[in-house]
Amino acid sequence: MPHSRDVRGDKTHFEETFHDDGKTDMYLAMKNYYDIGFKGPMRPDHVPTMAGDSNEHPGYSNIGALFAIGYMRGLIESIAKLGE
Repeated sequence: MPHSRDVRGDKTHFEETFHDDGKTDMYLAMKNYYDIGFKGPMRPDHVPTMAGDSNEHPGYSNIGALFAIGYMRGLIESIAKLGE
């Protein structure tokens, strides 16, 4: 199952970012999954904590995860509609 996340920095010093704020071209990543016919489950991985959410489990903010899921779904929908 692909775990989607993004970061800023390099392998020795990095900061996890929201999916639309890192160095990865998430549109291209999702398009590659679409192009190979991937139909399995996909989920966001670590996300920053958003204002108003608990930081009890850093990286697993409920509100941040909802943002990431919506962002991923939006990318997938736009790619699918462009491929029609």
